[in-house]
Amino acid sequence: MLTKVLHKLVARPLVYDAVQKFFGVEECHRQLQPFLELTAGSLVLEVGAGTGDWAQFLPPTARYIWYDNDTDKLGGFRAKKLSPLAVLADAANICLKDKSVDYALCVSVSHHLTDEELDNFLRQLAQICRKKLIFMDGYRYDSSLISNLMWKYDRGSHPRYPDAIQAAIQKWFDIDRKAEFSVYHHYLICTGTPKR
Repeated sequence: MLTKVLHKLVARPLVYDAVQKFFGVEECHRQLQPFLELTAGSLVLEVGAGTGDWAQFLPPTARYIWYDNDTDKLGGFRAKKLSPLAVLADAANICLKDKSVDYALCVSVSHHLTDEELDNFLRQLAQICRKKLIFMDGYRYDSSLISNLMWKYDRGSHPRYPDAIQAAIQKWFDIDRKAEFSVYHHYLICTGTPKR
């Protein structure tokens, strides 16, 4: 019951952004920034974009496409006026042409997907992406009590160990750069070029 109430409350864009800030999104921004600098002059698709917070951290010459299936989050994104480009659709069936974007940005999405869904998701990203995937998500770290508590109440029910995440990505992308850090969760960041 408590979990359902929390999920409903956090689904509201202003509350969602406040919760993200409380749980260390600023450190996530700082850690991901060097990876986002790669996107200068490019078309960037963020899948599972939430309220589009990452758009403001792209270089000014990058063009951003918001992609998510949550109408409330779309409202939060539109209120920020960060980009006119938005697609309201499910990431299980990405409705874009092959090689239609330069970069695919995927932040905190994989733990919402089953193994089968994650494989399908990454396969589609490899098809639509010309240059690179930029990926970041939290991973399971059993000895962290705070992280375990956060995973208990997270809407995503599929946190994975870092080796499992990397194996899933490497099926469709050649990983060329990676980093790990922690705030409350432990995070993996990596970039990869699509396998052709």
